[in-house]
Amino acid sequence: MPRLWMVVGGILILIGLHYSGLLRPLENLSRYVINPVAGLIYRQSAENLTGPLDLDNMTREELLIYTKEIESNLYDALVEKAHLQTLVDETRLTEEQLNFLKGRSFQAVTAKVVGRTTDDLSESIVVNRGKNSGVIPGLAVIAGNGLLVGTVDSVDDNSSTVLLSTSFNSLVSAVVQNEAQSPGMVSGEHNLSLTMEFIPQFDELKVGEMVQTSGAESGVPHGLVVGQIQEVHEEPGSLFKEASLRPLYDPTKLIVVTVLLP
Repeated sequence: MPRLWMVVGGILILIGLHYSGLLRPLENLSRYVINPVAGLIYRQSAENLTGPLDLDNMTREELLIYTKEIESNLYDALVEKAHLQTLVDETRLTEEQLNFLKGRSFQAVTAKVVGRTTDDLSESIVVNRGKNSGVIPGLAVIAGNGLLVGTVDSVDDNSSTVLLSTSFNSLVSAVVQNEAQSPGMVSGEHNLSLTMEFIPQFDELKVGEMVQTSGAESGVPHGLVVGQIQEVHEEPGSLFKEASLRPLYDPTKLIVVTVLLP
């Protein structure tokens, strides 16, 4: 089998040279010179793909047609592999989200990401679930093992727009997973990071502590992971402190998400 792929690779190189015109002097040689060489190149691939063929007696035109058929089969196989990999990824992500929902009282619907919109301040994804699936604005949308990725912004019959948590106009109440359960409000920063504001000044925060939703909003339940503290900002004399958070999801890799229904 490895030898077959080496042969197919050689065939594709020859095709490229043919269409570039670099092989034209050689192609003008007598068919009595071309056929033996072509026979050596194509014999193994022909016997593996379709059984024995009389390649020695095929014309150059017939060989080119046969080569195109091999190339087409190769591309079809690569496309099929890509489709299968997408299916595997979707299944894995869906299973991960369903595992999070087990043992919890959430009602939910799984959705595929079918589009994206981005500007300087906000970023949204479009999913293939809408009013007909019970989706309404304000509902939490999660990925992975309970990671909050955003909230439903607008809804059509069979699709919804989800505002990602890193967007400037995203806002959710949250608490730090520390001894004080420090409260605050989390908003997005330039589609890249998160900022938690209005944290009580005397609460102790540590880099690396996790932040989760507080459950104050009707559509966003308590306990969804919002992000991880990267840096703490304090102003002398201020009543509050701030923290920079790292979101724990990659928006470019969102394929399947789950909408938590009311």
